[in-house]
Amino acid sequence: LKLFCPIVFKKDFHLASNFLLGKINDVTNSENFSSRLDTLFPGSKSWEDELDHFHQSLKHIDQISTLKKQNQDRNILLQKTKNFVFENEPITDFSIKSNINWAKNILEKAKNYIPEDIPIVIEKSKIHTNLYEVGINPSEPNIDYYKYSLANENQIDLAIKTAKKNEKNSQNIEIEKRCEILKVAAQKIRENRAFLIQNLIVDIGKNFFEADLEVSDTIDAIEYHTNHILDIFSKKDIKFEPKGTVLIIPANSFPLSTMAEAISSAIVTGNTVLINPRKESTLICYQLASIFWKANVPIEFLQFLKCSNDLFEKKLISDNRINSVMISTSVKRVKKLLKLRDNKDSIATTGGINTIIVTASADREQAILSIIDSAFNFSGQKFSSASILILEKEIYDDIDFKNNLKDATKNLKVGSALHLTSTITPLTKKPDDELSKTFNELDNNESWLLKPRKDLNNPNLFSPGIKYGSTKDSFTKNQELYGPILSVMRADNLDHAIELANDSKYALAAGLHSLDPREHLKWLSKIEAGNFYINSKITDAKIKRQPFGGYKKSCFGSGYKSGGENFLLNFLNLRQKTLPKEKLPTSDWINSLSKFLEKKPISAEELKLWYASVGNYVYHWQRLSHDTDYNKIIGQDNIHRYVPRKNITLRVTKNSSHLDALRVSAAALTCSANLEISYTNSKELEKFNWIDLLPVLPNIEESEKAFIKRVKGGNIERLRLVEKASKELKRAAALSETYIIDAPVLANGRFELLHYIKEISITYEYHRYGNLGIKESEMRRPIT
Repeated sequence: LKLFCPIVFKKDFHLASNFLLGKINDVTNSENFSSRLDTLFPGSKSWEDELDHFHQSLKHIDQISTLKKQNQDRNILLQKTKNFVFENEPITDFSIKSNINWAKNILEKAKNYIPEDIPIVIEKSKIHTNLYEVGINPSEPNIDYYKYSLANENQIDLAIKTAKKNEKNSQNIEIEKRCEILKVAAQKIRENRAFLIQNLIVDIGKNFFEADLEVSDTIDAIEYHTNHILDIFSKKDIKFEPKGTVLIIPANSFPLSTMAEAISSAIVTGNTVLINPRKESTLICYQLASIFWKANVPIEFLQFLKCSNDLFEKKLISDNRINSVMISTSVKRVKKLLKLRDNKDSIATTGGINTIIVTASADREQAILSIIDSAFNFSGQKFSSASILILEKEIYDDIDFKNNLKDATKNLKVGSALHLTSTITPLTKKPDDELSKTFNELDNNESWLLKPRKDLNNPNLFSPGIKYGSTKDSFTKNQELYGPILSVMRADNLDHAIELANDSKYALAAGLHSLDPREHLKWLSKIEAGNFYINSKITDAKIKRQPFGGYKKSCFGSGYKSGGENFLLNFLNLRQKTLPKEKLPTSDWINSLSKFLEKKPISAEELKLWYASVGNYVYHWQRLSHDTDYNKIIGQDNIHRYVPRKNITLRVTKNSSHLDALRVSAAALTCSANLEISYTNSKELEKFNWIDLLPVLPNIEESEKAFIKRVKGGNIERLRLVEKASKELKRAAALSETYIIDAPVLANGRFELLHYIKEISITYEYHRYGNLGIKESEMRRPIT
């Protein structure tokens, strides 16, 4: 009797099917000796063939390495070689015993670690003030863990003056020198991996594996942007100018990596920086700032100050001397801060209500693994954590799937971040009212598959919860939540599931589990998200591999993705210095505009600017419109794609340059963006009469007063101007979270087109239990 798979009950046959398929592959593959077992005996042709294969292999024995492939040892620090080709920093390999012992040693130190009190650092001084607040260790929240000083009004003013005074000094440092300093900072982070992991564990309650991952992401952020700046600055027709003084408020879920990315990007582009950390992560942010100072980033270029919420709102973020603000926080908080800024330059990354759809054609076991990782790693506190699971009816009604999801979640270890085996660790702060309601209440039709429970000794520690029967009107379906809670919905089919997922004001991360390529295509064409994941978890986007960021309410500002090729542009002002030389033939619509312009009384220089612009727009759109996989790692596609934006409005007034307005229209037409033109009629416009040439672009004539009223009403998402926005328009936009683009119109399409397109990242886990299918012959790099 030959058995080709494990013995299982009939109802569990699917558990053995993967093993069976592997055996079938072995016995049907002509290059595998298993396929010739029936004829494999001494003297047979099959025997002689196998014998010859063996002799041939012996000839190559000297070429085979006997060294261990898994040779990473965190106890040995390796110096990073100078390399201008970016590669992601490896995470720790915990299959190696020495690395497990290294981790245990760090945790033992963390248990006895008492941080020093944290000063504010302004001008060239570290100042311990009489005014302070207390930081806690989430694993022991009832104990005051450390103190951090708070700046007063005069100290905030001094910090801003110091930053402004040193803007020119920062700009005057050669770009190569800036990169060199930041490379040193990246190396010092490598050297301090253990110390930073320890601080992440005690400051925000990350478990060891999550903390280790974030340290690698931190190194990646610095290395990638210091490499990429040279590519950005290679565009010689553009003048790049730093914005000036930048205020950075890092994300609470990834304070180390988001702060490192923002600091390194701001410094490498020649800005000065003020860091104002969240109260939950003040310790780890200070430790990272200290590493930058040790790497010779001047304190005057990078100042660290914490202040009360009242002073933060009245004296810091609202100060006109702050040229730009970068913040990662909730949508509710962003709305308030935008009003305080009066729509002055601000970039905000927010979270979302992230969905995973599982169809009837999914690998159900693999789906459950991804769901649990996506929903419950770091206790569901990541911006990309899944909070909504949408199951096609066959899966939803499958009692085995339901029980397996419940059992797998129950098996997650809930405990202190100081324990190596803990998966669910304490929240960084006590649950707010919305999260508390989610933990304790059910809506109509909902039932607990797994009810969350609060730890008796730690008010911040909750076991994971799963609700079944949620609907589009349920509280959890419409609330931005950061905790270990998952709501499960039923969908009739994939179209219905997509409709449920898109019924949200957010568009950040989305996942699909299906083995049907047709469903992949449908989902990709209809789902609204910034990061797409097929047959994979939806968290832990890697620098360059999966640039991270969404749209709708999941992002305010430029939309340039974290960890992507455009992120540095958040810290630069761009001006056209000379005309670009690259160009390609334009479309019929653009050609008709060109013929129209040739008949108008415009100068030869203006006509030259027009032709250079529209030809360059086509040249760069041809390059940007193609999907790109920069990494080519084995078993996983990571596609970077640009798609046209919707809901952009171009406002044309009597003060507008009509040539610039035409160039904006040409850029939008080139990349098929949906551009609406709003204009105030004037004698000059009547004489120029170009709007009628664009019936493909909707237009509306309205007074400035009517237009501002429409902005206040929230009817305009992105607004393109060809002159600087008025104060009244900025105030109106701040009330409705309308993003204003009033930068000069560029002839270089590589940068101008970015206002009318958005980036999306698509991750597709194409291997099946190591089987690479039709991509087996492709040259791919290993996953780090």
